[in-house]
Amino acid sequence: AYRYKVQIPGDLTLVAKVMLTLQGVLDQLDPDLNLLTIMKPVADKLIWRAWSLDDLGRDLSRGVLDTSDLLRQTPGFLLNFQHKLEDDDFTFQLGVRNLDKLQRQLDRITNRLSFSIILLAVSIIVAGIIIGTSLGASASQALGRINLIVLRVSLAIAGIILIGLLVSVFRSRKD
Repeated sequence: AYRYKVQIPGDLTLVAKVMLTLQGVLDQLDPDLNLLTIMKPVADKLIWRAWSLDDLGRDLSRGVLDTSDLLRQTPGFLLNFQHKLEDDDFTFQLGVRNLDKLQRQLDRITNRLSFSIILLAVSIIVAGIIIGTSLGASASQALGRINLIVLRVSLAIAGIILIGLLVSVFRSRKD
C-alpha cells in the first residue's frame, strides 16, 4: 500500500481492527467458530437492502420528479431573469474576501522587495568602493586614508540596512 501510495480510510481500518479483535476473542471462546461465516448472512442482507429494486425504483422516481420540477420552473426563472435585465433591476457585484489581509500581504511583499533592491544597490556600491580602494591605495597614502574612511562609512550604511532588513523580516513573521 505504501509503495503504490494507496491510503485506506480510517473508518475501514477501525472496522478491520474490530474484526480482528473479535476473531481473537471468538478463537479463545470457541476455536471452531469463524467470524466470516457469522457475518456473511448479515452482509448479504445489507447488500441486498442497499441495492434492492424498491430502493432503486424509489430513488429513480425521486430523480425523475426533481428533474420534472426543474424543467417546469426553468422557463419562469428565465423570464423573470430577462425582465430584470430589461428593467435594469439586475446588479452584478464582485467582491474579494479578506481584502485588507491581501492588501497587507502585498504591502509587505512590496516593502521587502524594495528594501532588497536598495540593499543590493548598496552592496554593489560597496563592492565598487572595495575594488577602487584596493586599486587606489597603492597610488598615495592620503588617497588610501580617504578610501578607507569611505569604505568604513559605506560598510556601516550596508550594516544598518542589513539590520533593518532583518528587523522587518522578523516583524512580518509575527503578523
